[in-house]
Amino acid sequence: MIDSSGLFALEPDVPLVVPDVNPFVLADYRNRNVIAVPNSLTSQLLSALKPLIDDGGLSRITVTNIISASAHGKKAVDALAGQSAKLLNGIPIDEDDFFGRQLAFNMLPLLPDREGSVREERRIVDEVRKIMQDDGLLISASIVQSPVFYGHAQMVNFEALRPLAAEEARDAFFAR
Repeated sequence: MIDSSGLFALEPDVPLVVPDVNPFVLADYRNRNVIAVPNSLTSQLLSALKPLIDDGGLSRITVTNIISASAHGKKAVDALAGQSAKLLNGIPIDEDDFFGRQLAFNMLPLLPDREGSVREERRIVDEVRKIMQDDGLLISASIVQSPVFYGHAQMVNFEALRPLAAEEARDAFFAR
């Protein structure tokens, strides 16, 4: 079974796979006959950083994820369209819609839970550490809700384990 729900992602005996980053963990799937795939933001991040991971590794990753309404499904896309249409026509929006506040023409942070963390941000951190097999990796992830219908973006800052000139990093990306 291939799990994309996140339910099995952090189970120690279930491989969490990004095919172009850690395909070797597939050898362990027979333990429970389950393979997990990470959140799309985790996959996108590690696929992009793969050349640097291969070229000596990373000690720190800071990522700001900018997500579209489509991350929450069709109801969210429809809610954003409705908010946008109303505001463009000078009509106040109903703050009780899908987002509970105005997303149209705004950037919104995801709100933390009672413990002060954002579940979606924590998931990225935990998945990256598991995939890279490095519980000590310093990683910070933030998510901002963007008023766009489709497409996510990431702003990434990293520190390499060894000195790495900008030109060398650029060459690693283009050699891919």
